[in-house]
Amino acid sequence: MTPAPDVLVIGATGSLGGATLAALRERGRGARVLVRRRRPDLVHPLTEQVVGDLGDAASVRAALVGIRAAFYVSPHEEAELAYARRFVEEAERAGVRVVFAGVHATRRTLAGRLEGAVVRRIMPHYRGKLAIGALIEREATDAVLLTPTAFFQNDELFLEDIAAGVYPAPLKGFSMVSTADVGAVAARALLEPGFPPGTHRVVGPRSMTGAEVAAAWSRALGRPVRHTGDDAAAWARTADLRLAAGRKGEDYRGSFAGLGRHRLTASAKDVARTAALLGRPPQDYADWAAEVVAAGRVPVTAPTPA
Repeated sequence: MTPAPDVLVIGATGSLGGATLAALRERGRGARVLVRRRRPDLVHPLTEQVVGDLGDAASVRAALVGIRAAFYVSPHEEAELAYARRFVEEAERAGVRVVFAGVHATRRTLAGRLEGAVVRRIMPHYRGKLAIGALIEREATDAVLLTPTAFFQNDELFLEDIAAGVYPAPLKGFSMVSTADVGAVAARALLEPGFPPGTHRVVGPRSMTGAEVAAAWSRALGRPVRHTGDDAAAWARTADLRLAAGRKGEDYRGSFAGLGRHRLTASAKDVARTAALLGRPPQDYADWAAEVVAAGRVPVTAPTPA
């Protein structure tokens, strides 16, 4: 009989929660997930689904029964700060350690406060998410806060464009990271009581411009892919076509706008620390692109983007 899980994953249907759940399964460890309705795609011998809602205190309380550590990622919703506050309150009441992944700049150091000021200035749409990280840092006992950079997997939005020979996203220079690497670190933090609390940056091995990303796809596909992200009008058309409506779409648009104007790079120290957390070097974007192509996920043909 599979033992009852002592780990809870919030956001298991999303990118980070899904990657964390996958990393736990790879280690043979079970997890409970909180979902708004039962999900056939989450059915697995190591996964227990609990139906509930972050907006309902009773649901959160029930999901935390018997749990030792919980992974929390904020949904793209207007009430995200209220959800986070409720979750932290219930986790503290239950004695559950919170492992958070998202936008965060620690307020415990001068460097962190300066970083937060920079993020608020160049990406003002993240002010709400910075408030969530600050709340968890301030009020959750022994919390682990993982602060990843942008994800390789965001570029899955543009696979049809890439197949047509275009990488459309504006990117001045940024250190992207695989969600699988973030999930692997989160799984460690959930499973290891001795994992150090505090803020941990999780980054990719190098910073890349849009042209360098396009070159990586050219090598993976064996045919030219050019970067068009410097063309504001072309990017606007692509964004309207590829990015979702609502709060999530707004967050994505704001992120890409910031990445098109500013270089946001990771230091060698950040890369070394990420490698230490993983027990190996973080995955390179070019290797991820090659995996996507090898898996047949890039359309063979696609219409040329407008």
